[in-house]
Amino acid sequence: MKKLFIFLLVVVSSLIIYSIRAKVYAVPPPNFQTTQIIGSGMSETTGFDFAPDGRIFILERTGKVLVYKNGALLPTLFTQFQTVDTGDRGLMGIAFDPDFSNNHYVYFYYTGTDTLNHLVRFDASGDTANGSAVTIYQTLIPSDELHVGGTIRFGPDGKLYLSVGDNGNTANSQDLSNPHGKILRMNKDGTTPSDNPFVGQSQVEEKIWAYGFRNPFRFQFDSVTGRLYVGDVGQSAWEEIDLVQKGGNYGWPTCEGFCQGNNTGNFIDPIFSYSHAGQSASVSLGPIYQGNMFPSQYKGNLFYGDYALGFIKGLTLDANGAKSGTFDFDLSAGSVVDAKIASDGSMYYITYYPERLYRITYSTGNQIPIAKSSSDITGGNPPLTVHFSSDGTNDPDGDSITYLWDFGDNTFATDPNPTKIYNQKGTYTVKLAVSDGPGTGNAAPITIKVGTPPSVTITQPVNNSTYHAGDTISYAAEATDSQGNNLPDSAFTTEILLHHQTHTHPFYGPVQNRTGTFQIPTEGEPSWETWYEIKITATDADNVSTTQSVTIYPVKVNLTFQTQPSGLQILLDGQPTNTPQTIAHVVGFQRVLSAPILQELNGNVYQFASWSDGGEVRHTITVPSSDTAYTANFNAAPAFNAEYFNNINLTGSPATTRQDKKIDFNWGYNSPDPAISADDFSVRWTKIQQFAQGKYTFTMTVDDGGRLYVDNQLLIDTWINQAETSYQASILLSGGDHAIKMEFYDHTEDAVAKLVWDLSADSGVTPTPTPTPTPGTGGNNGLTGTYYDTIDFTGTSIKRTDATVNFDWGAESPDPTVGPDTFSVRWTGQVLPKENETYTFYTDSDDGVRLWVNNEQIINNWTDHGFTENSGTISLSGNQKYDIKMEFYERGGQAVAKLLWSSPSQVKQILPQSQLFKTSGPLPTPTPTNTPTPTPTVTPTPTSTPTTTPTPSASPTPSSSGDGLKGIYFNNINFTGNSITRVDPTVNFNWGAGSPEAALGPDTFSVRWSGFVLPEYSQTYRFYTYTDDGVRLWVNNQQIINKWVNQSPKEWSGTISLTAGQKYAVKIEYYERGGGAVSKLWWSSSSQTKQIIPQNKLFSQ
Repeated sequence: MKKLFIFLLVVVSSLIIYSIRAKVYAVPPPNFQTTQIIGSGMSETTGFDFAPDGRIFILERTGKVLVYKNGALLPTLFTQFQTVDTGDRGLMGIAFDPDFSNNHYVYFYYTGTDTLNHLVRFDASGDTANGSAVTIYQTLIPSDELHVGGTIRFGPDGKLYLSVGDNGNTANSQDLSNPHGKILRMNKDGTTPSDNPFVGQSQVEEKIWAYGFRNPFRFQFDSVTGRLYVGDVGQSAWEEIDLVQKGGNYGWPTCEGFCQGNNTGNFIDPIFSYSHAGQSASVSLGPIYQGNMFPSQYKGNLFYGDYALGFIKGLTLDANGAKSGTFDFDLSAGSVVDAKIASDGSMYYITYYPERLYRITYSTGNQIPIAKSSSDITGGNPPLTVHFSSDGTNDPDGDSITYLWDFGDNTFATDPNPTKIYNQKGTYTVKLAVSDGPGTGNAAPITIKVGTPPSVTITQPVNNSTYHAGDTISYAAEATDSQGNNLPDSAFTTEILLHHQTHTHPFYGPVQNRTGTFQIPTEGEPSWETWYEIKITATDADNVSTTQSVTIYPVKVNLTFQTQPSGLQILLDGQPTNTPQTIAHVVGFQRVLSAPILQELNGNVYQFASWSDGGEVRHTITVPSSDTAYTANFNAAPAFNAEYFNNINLTGSPATTRQDKKIDFNWGYNSPDPAISADDFSVRWTKIQQFAQGKYTFTMTVDDGGRLYVDNQLLIDTWINQAETSYQASILLSGGDHAIKMEFYDHTEDAVAKLVWDLSADSGVTPTPTPTPTPGTGGNNGLTGTYYDTIDFTGTSIKRTDATVNFDWGAESPDPTVGPDTFSVRWTGQVLPKENETYTFYTDSDDGVRLWVNNEQIINNWTDHGFTENSGTISLSGNQKYDIKMEFYERGGQAVAKLLWSSPSQVKQILPQSQLFKTSGPLPTPTPTNTPTPTPTVTPTPTSTPTTTPTPSASPTPSSSGDGLKGIYFNNINFTGNSITRVDPTVNFNWGAGSPEAALGPDTFSVRWSGFVLPEYSQTYRFYTYTDDGVRLWVNNQQIINKWVNQSPKEWSGTISLTAGQKYAVKIEYYERGGGAVSKLWWSSSSQTKQIIPQNKLFSQ
């Protein structure tokens, strides 16, 4: 392939080198000052941002948005979101629109009570929200308690960027079908920019800008260079700072910090990573300083904080944006969760606990006074005399200073060391402000409690008691006031904290109760160095409170992981783990235990064979109550039979044959063998490979052309001249031997050929990128494309079969016989929809386009135009072919032609080859009435966000009593082959380790229930599923639950508004893959208590 060689001649006439000396500062360096701006009145602060009009908006995790204006917090909230704020969830992100002066928009990111993560917009023209929130984007998978991300920022391109964590599921980060573990990029209105890296690829979340992150909590843009930097919070060893590239993969969970050994892959290493060194750590990326207040040597430096380690440090960056040095800035900053640069060049940061907002300034002139305050006592009965002191207060310049004490009861004093007598019971917050005229410093506030605090006793759990993961913990407390009266339930507040090494995570609450239960998670944070603190506060009628807490600790065992032969790696929750290794675990916790399918050790290639516990190659283990060893057994992998040809088309006799242990070659400009020329050669590799049952993703990387076959099925076909490019395809394989064949050719320049495969992610659909712009074949699938060298379909033409309509020819031509600027194409054939529903067809084109479906024209934009998307809708029946015709012309400039579709059950995607036919042919074998065409994989395509007011689907007239749902039972997990059909009165099954039918295996079966549901009330209904393993639920053709993963029994829910007396189509799909088998379906509404949906409300037809 052609390469661009850049010769860079650097003539240096002068060289100025500066550095920030590597001194350790417990406080900021000389002439820097940290001033407390807000020290009270906030709770669980998670972030802030500067409004362009000077206000500061402050976020509280529980959903409150506070406004700081004219030197004070306003008494009225801007808004309050209804959030679920357990774990890492809650209100996390804020950004103001770059065009705020005209549109007054502010954006927020939070986890709602529906457990979905929402990105919404408000009008902030006033100090309270104007109007209701406008939803810009939301996730579709319920948010787990860990790793939700949390930053929204506008890039220099005007696009809106959002960070989303891996949702506690490491597999998500490498799965391009969902937004978790990603940086997303979108237009202001939530639509997808056409230049995003994965636009047009099948079964992909097109908003993804970069992926492979664990929890990219905070990110920032460099306002001068436009570069995007991300702080990715690590798990147990390393924190990362990444320089993000379009489409980049940053390695999690394969890599934490810099990639090591065999785990380099196509991952991008961080520009900087720092070790936990046996402590807790949690990076909180700060700003890239481009202000004018700090000294010039800080210009372009990146600041970062650490919530757990409590510091602010920095990186110096080189001309390419990479790290050139490090420096300490403030090692006692506190629990930093957000930091930004103000318009005057000062740096603000906010801490989670204690909840305070600080400002860092630099001046060689006047220095702000340093304020300190203390008191001789902090509580007692009235009249309470308190002696306050300003000892330690000083002015760095030696200026005279004044004092202002605020005693919290609307009384004040100006003495340096005043005495205050409190006569009324209550709790008072005392503040001291010290001024030298130009500047004011604020001391940390003091809390004074006047009166006898309540006596609080936590009756359960017992302090220092133990738990297993999965246990349900009950808590209870009682309290009496100073008169011996029992305090009511409303006087209690409970909060539960998860301690992790040296820092804490919010886990539950605060909630207003004194009794309750919570469950210890079996998933999420795997560290054994965790424990829970139950804090219960009682407040009496005089607003005097007492807090007591108890701590519970995990029961731990040692798990030993080893391999045969020794020294290979296994995967724990997707992370490479060296063996042999013994790791402490919490009893009852669940880990995903897996192994690389192939790996190399000491020059030998090994393939996975079995686990000592009999589990599949990837399976979930529950930590047992005693020390246990797990061994991954490997066998020597067979080599590839390699045939090398001195031509590019694999013809004639091979020039040489040999055994290649693996296909992992980058020959560059060289020859693979003395018998082979350096250019214009081809290779065919073949072998029989043993596989465990599962869905596998194959990744082929080539420069130039390549083809991949599995069991003679063509999976990847990219037989074109091209630079180094990677392609993926997935296939479900049965256990046993399978034939692999890869064909490759090199024309000129570099020669690269690589092939790897592994199990597909448990969650989401493994993407299969559409090769562009190669015309496809594939039997009868695709459309017939007739190409003309004119714009009006006249003259000589060429015909070919195009697998899809997914072309971006740029300024080039689709064929040598066609000119690049004046050509036209007519694609014809048939389309096969999967479901009975309304489909939206989209065309992306530059220039003119027309589209007919079922002989009805639904798009007509026959004009010269730049890149434009048009759409039209039509109702189609599933499993029925319809004629389709698309016409396109190009007249100058760029040439783009793409055809996409979507429906309530189909995410927007390029119309796939599998649903396109160039000629009429026999239809697939019909499926039972009301049963959709089976999905060919056990992993779902994400669906559009459910609307809140669905249109009722047509259904039979309700009868007086229901009969249940039609259940179709399959003896596999992907709804194929023979089936058993019956009517089930309800979906309320716990088959345990058994099977629902004698003809079905107990561990690999699937069920599709379909019919209608009849609501009794015109209300919003919440539907619940409780399953082990995967489940999907549609109501009124809208998917409201999608958890198509292997899982222990777990409840999921989704909501939809329904009208009383109207039947709605309902469909639930379920699969079982090992262990217990459970499937239940409930509902509830404001008038309907939660219950299994009864038979009289379910109809099979």
